[in-house]
Order: sequence, then structure tokens, then C-alpha cells
Amino acid sequence: MVAQPGGVPAVYHLNLRDPAGLFLARRLPMRNKDILYVSNAPYTDVQKVFNLINLLVTPAVTGATMKNAIK
Repeated sequence: MVAQPGGVPAVYHLNLRDPAGLFLARRLPMRNKDILYVSNAPYTDVQKVFNLINLLVTPAVTGATMKNAIK
């Protein structure tokens, strides 16, 4: 969000997957007290679920592997 002195704040929405958006972002001036918001990628929530499942399953798999290795 960029506010002009005595003006209305401006909001820019850029798609950084498109190279043109990246080049445009480099030309936008940032000033003191401007706000830059970067959202998560859409797959981030799915990745968090898989990480949670991995944390729950890994100890059981490791234990079963160690038990079979000892025999």
C-alpha cells in the first residue's frame, strides 16, 4: 500500500509467478511506514498436513524397522 501525501492509499496486487510482475515490483517505490503483504502459496496448507502426518507416522515406522533389524 502506497499513500501519496494528502492522497488516497494505493493497493497493488502483483502475480510474482509472471516475470513481468517481478520487474514491476522492482520499480515500485517503498517508503517509511509502507506495508508489504506476501501471502502463502496455495499448497502451503496441504504441506502442513503432510508434515503433521509424517511426524505421527515416522516414529512407528522407525520402531518397526528397528524391531525387525534386531531379530
